[in-house]
Amino acid sequence: ERPVLIVDEANEVLGLGRGPSSKSRTLDLIVKLTKQEKRLHVILASTEYAYPYLLEDNGLNLNDIGGVFFAGEIPPKSMWELLVTKKKGGEGDEYLIGMGENMARLLIASYGGHLLRMIKALLSLTLEKEDFFLGQNLNPIGSNITRVLKQFPRDGLRYLRKMAECGFALVSEPSEPVVEMIVRCNIGGIIDVHGTVVDVPDSVWTSSSGYGLVPISESARNLIAMRVLAL
Repeated sequence: ERPVLIVDEANEVLGLGRGPSSKSRTLDLIVKLTKQEKRLHVILASTEYAYPYLLEDNGLNLNDIGGVFFAGEIPPKSMWELLVTKKKGGEGDEYLIGMGENMARLLIASYGGHLLRMIKALLSLTLEKEDFFLGQNLNPIGSNITRVLKQFPRDGLRYLRKMAECGFALVSEPSEPVVEMIVRCNIGGIIDVHGTVVDVPDSVWTSSSGYGLVPISESARNLIAMRVLAL
């Protein structure tokens, strides 16, 4: 057994140290302690979906990563159960987790299973009351979708349409320019068949491809759909 080092907000790791080579030295040390000397395991947690590309930009061979766990948000079905299911309290009293069904429908339709955005929306509703609207706290990715479609009119539309329709799009390689742009623009995240991905069944994978794109959230998927399905 080896100790496990968990680095939260690991995108900040790239800023450790001083000097132009400090970033690569940090990553070199991680590879040395894990893959080469097998002294510990390191888990890098990041909220940036383009983080693998940032690691590669700074000299890390992505083949050195043992596995990827991609957790975009709580699946909408599970979020529904979380918001409206009645459960027994410690003393046998019934209590409602979350809210009524009408409010739950509105929140899930707007924010999918993104718990943080729901909490922000409820706080805004409490403060703003009649001035509140459900479109608040959504990802501002509309302009990025336009950029992708302008630079890659055929392949960009193909991938984005598949992401909107199925919530998943097979890709040939993560290094494909259109795929990299979708991820760097914070529209989708890259996943692979060997990783662990919330709410993506094994049946989506084929023998021809081991990589895929998923929207970063259900609300992002809705925005993609509004932009591309009519094209």
